[in-house]
Amino acid sequence: MIVAEPESRSVPVSGAALTRAEARVTILGVPDVPGTSLDIFSAISARKIAVDMVVQNVGEQGLADISFTVPAGELDAVLEAVKGPAERIKATGIQHDNDVAKVSVVGSGMATQTNVASRMFRALAGAGVNIQMITTGEIKISALVSRDQAELALRAVHQAFALDKAPTDAKTWTQIRAERAQAADVQSVVARLRADALEGLTLTGISVSGTQARVTLHGVPDHPGIAADVFEEIGRAGILVDMIVQGFDGLEGSTSISFTTDEANLARGLQVAQDICTKFNMRSAHAAGGIVKVTVSGIGLRSHTQVAEILFKTLADAKINIQMINTSELQVNTVIDAAHAETAHQWIVSAFTQSLDSGH
Repeated sequence: MIVAEPESRSVPVSGAALTRAEARVTILGVPDVPGTSLDIFSAISARKIAVDMVVQNVGEQGLADISFTVPAGELDAVLEAVKGPAERIKATGIQHDNDVAKVSVVGSGMATQTNVASRMFRALAGAGVNIQMITTGEIKISALVSRDQAELALRAVHQAFALDKAPTDAKTWTQIRAERAQAADVQSVVARLRADALEGLTLTGISVSGTQARVTLHGVPDHPGIAADVFEEIGRAGILVDMIVQGFDGLEGSTSISFTTDEANLARGLQVAQDICTKFNMRSAHAAGGIVKVTVSGIGLRSHTQVAEILFKTLADAKINIQMINTSELQVNTVIDAAHAETAHQWIVSAFTQSLDSGH
């Protein structure tokens, strides 16, 4: 991992990181029913293989695609692990690529900013870097790119957010260390995330969002700049985005992009998506309200794949279907029908309480 960390900065983005030894696996044509995610990730967890980015987007015709990244050296073991589950759930195929890298921007306050994602995506587009996957969290946005474009991508992000320049409010390392020692807040979590020092597991919360809406674009052209175009249009419409998910959709190498937002933005979000669909000749645009985001937060989630496994198993046992998945080192996010919000929260809290009590 290559990490850039400026001394202090008033803008939301305070660092950028590059992880190069990654491999991507995509399970195509997964039946969009409860339990399918569990089948796949429990097989990986059984082999003690750490999973990093996980993306499941909204499917079409009852089928979804699930993409995730693992350490490049674990690719063969992962392909062997998921072969049986993929056959059992009647997935239509498996794709993989062991020549990818993840570039991320990190900072506190990013969740309330409307232009961080579009600035990052536009910077990558300007450098001719194509984005293969996108995942987001409250303090991190990650994009998967080709490994041969990794350094180029990192430099572009540095320049876009002026991470290579000392800010006017820069502090000395003595001042920063003293401040961090006084409070273990989100800033210290951000610092640990940039340092990639998240090996221990500490669960910090289980939450369910208020009712949201999601907007999905299918058949998104897979070329540099399209994500920037999409989210600049959304930003101009004044729509504040929560989750962003981009993954392969299995048709002619195209991608699918979804975002979630407040339910009050449903009609406006769909209109913007339809305009984008027409402008860029995409396959379809659709939206739905009545969803919630269920989040399990913690430190060390990447190294402890059983967190996602417990979450997926709990939802499957409750017969609750997962519409979308989005993960980071600090969160596992799933999108479900809002009608199941209370049940999901109760079951998940119970499941993790039992797991912690048993020492797992």
